[in-house]
Amino acid sequence: MKPTGAGEAAEEKDRIIAYTCHACRSRGVDPPKSKKGNYTCPECGDQVEISEKRVVKKKGR
Repeated sequence: MKPTGAGEAAEEKDRIIAYTCHACRSRGVDPPKSKKGNYTCPECGDQVEISEKRVVKKKGR
């Protein structure tokens, strides 16, 4: 087994990505990724613009 760094997987999980779709004007968080690596709108399937990437800090710290 390959050792992983402390908190490596947790950092990816705690990231929030806010998006706005130009086609249907829907807004939300954590849009699905397409095979090409672009984020797509879950409602209309068009490419979305990422408005904010934020890491949520844990309450224990």
